[in-house]
Amino acid sequence: MITKPKGIYLVVIWFWLSLTMQEKPIFDLLKSSPGSISGFEQLIVLFFLLFLIFMTVNLLRVKMGAVNTAVIFFMIVAIFPIIKILFGSLKIPPMRITILLLIIEIFNIISLWYLLTPNNRKIFKEYRKERDIEILNKKLLKNR
Repeated sequence: MITKPKGIYLVVIWFWLSLTMQEKPIFDLLKSSPGSISGFEQLIVLFFLLFLIFMTVNLLRVKMGAVNTAVIFFMIVAIFPIIKILFGSLKIPPMRITILLLIIEIFNIISLWYLLTPNNRKIFKEYRKERDIEILNKKLLKNR
């Protein structure tokens, strides 16, 4: 039996942290007074929180759809600040911010590497297949 890859826990934690860093304005809406945000904004906040919970649970279950979505997210988050700096919409930040951006980029690239390595993807698929068979067997035994 294949055990759950331990690195997925670190990737899930980093996914959660990086997504909340990117969506700070949404969490700022939550902190504002209850009557100050419209119904549409409340719906966006609710959708974001549900998406965050859904992705976290499915990443912990090593579902390939969630893994692929996390890969796309990490690619966007890794490339976006670099594009903003290169094309001039963001001035070259001070050294402290540059170091912080570099650290964030390093974690994003490490997460991407972990999720995209062929050996890890093979392990994810085998783990998921075994879990699905195990769940199916439990359902079949329960129905007998």
